[in-house]
Amino acid sequence: SVGAYFVGELERFAAEYPALVSNVRGKGLMAAFDLPSGDVRDAALQAFMAHDVMVLASGHQSARFRPPLNLSMDEAAEGIRRMEQALKELA
Repeated sequence: SVGAYFVGELERFAAEYPALVSNVRGKGLMAAFDLPSGDVRDAALQAFMAHDVMVLASGHQSARFRPPLNLSMDEAAEGIRRMEQALKELA
């Protein structure tokens, strides 16, 4: 249920920030999405890190998440809140 929530929120980001987030994918808590370019992805990773959210680079323009499998719903919601703040700053 936490993974479904997390991927659902990433899909919401894609709908709300289509110029930044696309191609959301995931299974359980293993999730990823694409950004328009490697440069934009790198800027997004810096913004996420500034909000204490660890996100990994993947491929040329993707960001991926590999949180601990015992991540609670509250922790996932806090991470989503912080990521949204970072996306607002980038948008």
